Amino acid sequence: MNISENPFTITIAGITAIIVLTIAGSVLSRVLKFNYSIFSLFSVVIYIATAWLVAEKTGFVGAITSSVSLGIFDAIAGWELSNLFKANIGEMKDELEKISVHTRVTGMIFFAALFGLVGYWLS
Repeated sequence: MNISENPFTITIAGITAIIVLTIAGSVLSRVLKFNYSIFSLFSVVIYIATAWLVAEKTGFVGAITSSVSLGIFDAIAGWELSNLFKANIGEMKDELEKISVHTRVTGMIFFAALFGLVGYWLS
């Protein structure tokens, strides 16, 4: 099996893409003074593309599992990275900081599963 055919490797590549996007987006949003939330569109593309690639190899369960894994990582580590690199999240900063980790993770599981379903459908 080629390394690009391994669903685990594809998922790790998706997580790596989320890390790069989070750090680059955080820095750019702060330096160029625009709202970081714009980068959520790129995140959606990463979720769908990762699910699509995994679905090609494993099917429905793999696509959803991979996408949900990205969502959990993004909700926990992505949030911390965006805080560490001082992303410009605008006027909603106070409200967003009040959201618990459990709520963020639960919401991201739901949305990531939805994007995983789209990726599976596209495969």
